[in-house]
Amino acid sequence: MRWWRTGSRAAGARAGQPLPRALLLSGYSAPHLPSPLPPVDDLDDAPLIELLRITGGLPADLQARPAWRDRCLPALRDDLRLCTGYRDAGDPPLSCPVHVLGADADPLVGERDLHAWERHTTRLREVHIMPGDHFYLEHTPEHLFGVLRPLLRRYAVSESVSESAG
Repeated sequence: MRWWRTGSRAAGARAGQPLPRALLLSGYSAPHLPSPLPPVDDLDDAPLIELLRITGGLPADLQARPAWRDRCLPALRDDLRLCTGYRDAGDPPLSCPVHVLGADADPLVGERDLHAWERHTTRLREVHIMPGDHFYLEHTPEHLFGVLRPLLRRYAVSESVSESAG
């Protein structure tokens, strides 16, 4: 969400502000949709851990690793606070290419939620649906990298062509 806001602010700022070359988004609903998670501000650690566990966001042996849990839980809470607390500011659509990635068995973000990014860009390039759940990267990284490599190569090549022409 942070990179979406950065691009939106650049698009809404004074003329001549550079936009990102492209924006790649993963596993996140379009900003105008409600968060699939409840607010976490008032959750004690135990309910927060349970929420993360049922969504697949924590390793099963977390309870056996209290030092790790105590270090990571504040960062996870802050991340969720950013995600659940965001409200669409109604910024104009981005004009840079946007690529959206998600998973076919994600219990939090469905394919319709991913396609809803169309409202926030004039250049939705594609929505890639990977096999897996919300944390598909952990289960099928080769599939994700098979999508990312040509995308990143495309933008790297177009950047080097732009630099050599200038």
